[in-house]
Amino acid sequence: MTDNKEEVVIRILDRELRIGCAAEEKQALLVAAEMVDKQMRTIRDSSRLFGVDKIAMMAALNIANELNQISGQASKVEHDTGDRIARLRAKLDAALAPVVE
Repeated sequence: MTDNKEEVVIRILDRELRIGCAAEEKQALLVAAEMVDKQMRTIRDSSRLFGVDKIAMMAALNIANELNQISGQASKVEHDTGDRIARLRAKLDAALAPVVE
């Protein structure tokens, strides 16, 4: 491995996986692996799904759905913020117009 890469061992649903990643990404990888493991365990323990592949697909769909919801919320906040800034600019322009003339 290169100097800035290291091998990280993660465990998901009692299976070990070795992944090479940049040293600065190690913590994020471990957090992501923990999230996937938790999601897969929840699905395994609360459903009739058998087989790691089906559990993994359900976990991936659940995580993707959460990401889509968060992304949609962020877009709405960004849009609302832009609208508020535009209204504030209009108010400032109206308030400053008599001073400029």
